[in-house]
Amino acid sequence: MSAFMHRIRYRILSVFLILTILLLSGGAIADSTDKVTANATISIVETTVAEENSGTVNETTVANTTETVTLPITTPVTAEVTALPTTTGTSLPVNESMTTAAETTVTETTTVIPTPTITLNETTVTTTPTTVRGAMTVTPPETGLLKNESVNASQESSSVQNLSANQTGKYLVAQYSVNGKQIDERITGPGLPPPGWSPESTRINASGIVAFMASSLNADNIPTLKWSYGCSATSAAMYFGYYDRAGYPNMYTGPTNSGLFPLTNAVWGTSSEGQGVCPLSASQNGIDSRTTRGHVDDYYSAYDSNVDPYYTGSWTQHSPLDSIGDYMGTNQYQNWLNTDGSTTFYYYNDGSKTIDYTGSESSNRRDGTHGMKLFAESRGYQVATDYNQYIYGYNGNTKGFTYAQYKSEIDSGNPVLIQLVGHTVLGVGYSGTDQILIHDTWDYSTHTMTWGGTYSSMQHVGVTVVHLYPVAQFTASTTAGSVPLTVSFTDTSGGNPTSWYWNFGDSDSTNSTRQNPVHTFANNGSYSVSLTVTSANGSNTTTKAGYVTVGSGITDIGVFRSGQWILDYGMDGTVNNRFLYGLPTDTPIVGDFNNDGITDIGVFRSGQWILDYGMDGTVNNRFLYGLPTDTPIVGDFNN
Repeated sequence: MSAFMHRIRYRILSVFLILTILLLSGGAIADSTDKVTANATISIVETTVAEENSGTVNETTVANTTETVTLPITTPVTAEVTALPTTTGTSLPVNESMTTAAETTVTETTTVIPTPTITLNETTVTTTPTTVRGAMTVTPPETGLLKNESVNASQESSSVQNLSANQTGKYLVAQYSVNGKQIDERITGPGLPPPGWSPESTRINASGIVAFMASSLNADNIPTLKWSYGCSATSAAMYFGYYDRAGYPNMYTGPTNSGLFPLTNAVWGTSSEGQGVCPLSASQNGIDSRTTRGHVDDYYSAYDSNVDPYYTGSWTQHSPLDSIGDYMGTNQYQNWLNTDGSTTFYYYNDGSKTIDYTGSESSNRRDGTHGMKLFAESRGYQVATDYNQYIYGYNGNTKGFTYAQYKSEIDSGNPVLIQLVGHTVLGVGYSGTDQILIHDTWDYSTHTMTWGGTYSSMQHVGVTVVHLYPVAQFTASTTAGSVPLTVSFTDTSGGNPTSWYWNFGDSDSTNSTRQNPVHTFANNGSYSVSLTVTSANGSNTTTKAGYVTVGSGITDIGVFRSGQWILDYGMDGTVNNRFLYGLPTDTPIVGDFNNDGITDIGVFRSGQWILDYGMDGTVNNRFLYGLPTDTPIVGDFNN
């Protein structure tokens, strides 16, 4: 007998056995009053589980094959069965309904999206038609989609799959196919501490960092902030607050702490929900001397809410954008589909870098990392690169961000946003082979966690990296004096440069490649000084015109008599220089008219200025300013 016939015979016998048991049981299986009626045709489903990655996160692919066996049953069979509890993530086939004892019906529809053409990162991509779930409002258990969120797949403008709860968990909400690569859309936040969280198990103080033999960013420059209207925006505020204190002084422009971003946000008090307040992450009326509506007033209603106050209140959103949350899209449901406290990030599923992703903005979805770039640019700084990336090994990838790369970022002075499932923290240091130091947005301490592990039961999945171009800046010990003038220059550049080139304006290149050079000016004059710095992210040059003035430093005297200049350099009655320049009726004038640090001469005649830069009788400049009867005056009037 063939194998196929054996299978058919075996299945028929199995079905008869099951029916016999049901008839004999007479409803003794359960107390439920639900009834199942067996018809004459029974479908047997054979399930094959393939151990492979089908594009979902840590999922196995289940393939169902159905065989139909017709049995010679003419009388319906009725048995009582127990109504099973709903299983998290269980979904129904399309257009099929199931009725339980509670008489709850779930119906899903399908929508076939026509082939669209979309533009992602300035590259035109034609996607394939995708059958996705139609408009469906879901209020799932903890592992499902965000509470109060409606997922409407028909709004997607690209090849998008809106994922059900059992595929994604709460935070991976959609997957996009672009040029054969899958992009994951992840919601991060709101990000408050989970119930029962205790900071003591992971906290480490300054002495502990030393004992831990850890490498970390300068604790004098890296802030620790409590949650201020979104964990991602708060972590980004710590990131930009660090740079405000390390050579990028325009990141924070408020009046607190004399314009230097503080090391904690305690100075701004607490929110109405008992959390932190920070005008850098989310501006607010009444905070930091603000007298108009800001981010919190327009967008924040309540933790995890999808209500934007400006929208329900019918007022105009504040303008211009002024806080990190404004640019990242945090809390903005009407603008970017983020509930209060949440931010969206995008990742290539294969572990490669998702660089400055803007491909979903036309669908009202903003990548938070792109928003960080926009914020830095709004403050006058340039971003070399910005990207999200899954860590190496997550979901089986071999292209992800490694622990060695993280250590390299810290060693280069760059903090890194650590992306957990549903939460963002800031990485500020490391120790050993797998430990990292973080600021978690929940207190003012430094904590530890294992790279690729969990923090408060939240899995580490990725990173966000933003690199700024360096900003050349310097100061000098003095900027004026007599010959020879020795000046000590100090590099105060931002962006952790690795090389320096100075131009002192006097053709002397001595010490020009030192970070903090000492230079001697040997001649009188006014000197423009420039500095070019270079880091792994690029170069930047700044020039200060007429920065150093070299002269004798002593004021001399003289008289103007009938067109003759008679000068006394020592104020001792000795005539040291005598020469003719001008007419007896002219009015003499003196000043550094060519900005070379040396006093020049001139005459004022009938409203005309006639200047001699070298006191040698040569007219170097002539122009009209004033009336013939005016009296000329000179000076550095605007300093």
